[in-house]
Amino acid sequence: MFRLKTYTCAGLLGICLAATSCRVPAVDARTEDKSAPDTFAGSGDTSNIASIQWRQFFTDRDLANLIDTALVHNQELQITLQEIVISRNEVRLKKPLSCLA
Repeated sequence: MFRLKTYTCAGLLGICLAATSCRVPAVDARTEDKSAPDTFAGSGDTSNIASIQWRQFFTDRDLANLIDTALVHNQELQITLQEIVISRNEVRLKKPLSCLA
């Protein structure tokens, strides 16, 4: 008798849990706030380090020589430049073929 009640309650509980878990949750559509303030934290500083050439930023002659050497011998940079040249050549090859079609 006790087992029958236990099995019945467990079965009903399982059916209720299965029925509530099979429901697809509602999608909450949020709108993006794409606005950005002109200044952050009230600072009106307009200087930007990106507009300065690196040779003007690093005035030490030895450091500039080290940076030049690193740029000349940078393998990743050389590989990327070669890939750009290869891509440009592929584009040049494909342009006349697309004009004929």
